[in-house]
Amino acid sequence: MAGVPCSSARLEDGAIFRSFFVGSDGRPLAGGGTFLEMGAYDGATESTSAFFEQCLGWRGVLVEAQPTAFMKVLKNRPSALNIRVAGSCPAHGFVQFSGEAAAFSRIGGNGTDGAVGVLQNNADHTPPISVTCGPLGDYLTLLGVTRLDYFSLDVEGSEPEVIESLSTAKDLSIGVFQVEVRGDGRRGEVMRALMRRGFSYVGQVRGRPSPGNEIIDDVFVNATHMARYYPQSCAFAEATSQSVAGAVRNVTTFEAQLTEMKQRTKRCCTDGGKSVPGWSIPCRCATA
Repeated sequence: MAGVPCSSARLEDGAIFRSFFVGSDGRPLAGGGTFLEMGAYDGATESTSAFFEQCLGWRGVLVEAQPTAFMKVLKNRPSALNIRVAGSCPAHGFVQFSGEAAAFSRIGGNGTDGAVGVLQNNADHTPPISVTCGPLGDYLTLLGVTRLDYFSLDVEGSEPEVIESLSTAKDLSIGVFQVEVRGDGRRGEVMRALMRRGFSYVGQVRGRPSPGNEIIDDVFVNATHMARYYPQSCAFAEATSQSVAGAVRNVTTFEAQLTEMKQRTKRCCTDGGKSVPGWSIPCRCATA
């Protein structure tokens, strides 16, 4: 498949954008949005937030715990607020990550026991590195973050702990919450944790069938947040007067979003985004 400018390799961000952050006319909603991507890796490879920052001018936070990968985040995403921390622990301390930077490094065990990080394809057996860990909510409070329109979470199995750690955040409101689906038996924990925080389950972002997992992400929404900050959203325009179930629409599938995304990015990248209302920042166009 040809590369898609300004979008992640699996196009999750395109699905989120068109499902929640455009109006009924299909145009991007005005106003600067905010995002948080946790498990940012290098800030570019398969990034789900680069599209919002580079094409729409959103501002946001990138969280990456692996030290070597974090240095790449600083280089690739200098405009974002970048944090090197493992935000999945119930108390402040340290955990161990692999010393080799790769997309699949993660904390061992359940993300709270300080076990050595597990890294796929770690051929050289690089010694582990100690990484600061604590409740993500504490760090967001210290930074004064109270609004996140889009939260993308992919931390290789510690997703439930990260969600629970948000309980320490002060006055934090989140609109759309996207969580990677893994075959580790913890999907139900993620769903219950988010629903306890007032989110409603919207649906799935799906990829092409594979031996691994056809479902890429689960998507959840807070209709109150969206009605407040994005009342003209194609998905939430009626959220103030109708139930959540009647207001939200399912996230588009991988195949369904591809055609429209190609057309939109052609316009974005031929003239620096000027032909697409709201796309004032030039895209970094990928090649086929």
